[in-house]
Amino acid sequence: MLEYVLYIAIGWNLFVMLVYGFDKICAMQGYWRVPEMTLLILAFIWGSVGGLLGMLLFHHKVQKWQFRIALPMFLFLHVVFAGWLIYHMSM
Repeated sequence: MLEYVLYIAIGWNLFVMLVYGFDKICAMQGYWRVPEMTLLILAFIWGSVGGLLGMLLFHHKVQKWQFRIALPMFLFLHVVFAGWLIYHMSM
């Protein structure tokens, strides 16, 4: 069961990272953009690793304080919650 959750989490974070990359390409080409709130919500829903990787790999939204603060905070919350969940599942 835990391995399936891990595969889903990896897939979701890969998707979030690709959305950040897509938005960067759209920004460079002058096309329609993914709203910032959508990017933050995707990261909040267990996509913090993908969001951070998207920021770093594509150098996207790194100047926006909302992203520089929110994504590490989301990651911290996700790690704490996952640790709590794993601890209580093993009891």
